[in-house]
Amino acid sequence: MICKDEIPVINEWYKSGGKEELEALTKITVPFDKVKYAPLYRNPGKIFCIGLNYQAEADTINDTAAADLPGSFYKPATSIIEAGGTISIPFLPEEVDNSGDYAKEVDGEAELVVIMGKECKNIEREHWLDYVAGFTTSIESTVIDVFNKGLRKLCISKSYDSHFAFGPVMVTPDEIDDVMKLKVRTIHNGKLEAEDYVGNMIFTPDYLVSFHSKIMRWMPGDVISTGTPKGAIIFDGDTVTTEIDGFVPITCPVAKEKRV
Repeated sequence: MICKDEIPVINEWYKSGGKEELEALTKITVPFDKVKYAPLYRNPGKIFCIGLNYQAEADTINDTAAADLPGSFYKPATSIIEAGGTISIPFLPEEVDNSGDYAKEVDGEAELVVIMGKECKNIEREHWLDYVAGFTTSIESTVIDVFNKGLRKLCISKSYDSHFAFGPVMVTPDEIDDVMKLKVRTIHNGKLEAEDYVGNMIFTPDYLVSFHSKIMRWMPGDVISTGTPKGAIIFDGDTVTTEIDGFVPITCPVAKEKRV
């Protein structure tokens, strides 16, 4: 907000060269579709993700325990890539897969991400937004070949480089009328794979923020990726997109990992 006393100062600046400075800035503005984004930031203290958090997705594997507790897991910060970054189909060494070949099944999952803004512990659901800095989009990926080997392999299946596209912009809580009414869409090669409302999650964001705060302390910059309506199996040459109402879409190409 500009104070009344500042108006003469701003007018003087504008007349004495400020106008030309503003015009110069408009000439170097980069069109939105030409901008290359980095991730929002590189090293969240925690990257929490929630598996099978929409009933339709849980039903695909007959997950009868889904309504008990959230299927929470961590991803490493090294999995982060920017919007538009390449999601890799990783090579699986013989220690992981006897074939010693590239993964045959990797999925890309559209998800809404909550970004924590304050340190907190033991908070109640009705106060969750008091501790949230904002929201963003993610594409969270899983190596299904490894995931299918059993629960003990969950962490490995989720930890590959490039398997957490994060960003490109943060939307603050005051910009969203009702988080529960947001629709999350997984788009595969330009075609709708799945969509659902946040309010249809088994464990909605308010619950997830509150529940996890009773187990561990949230810190500023921690993130929680809240689950997907359904992932798409992605292959070399594909694209996968996350669309959420009111957010900038995030699209990433898919390619086989370059071996070094």
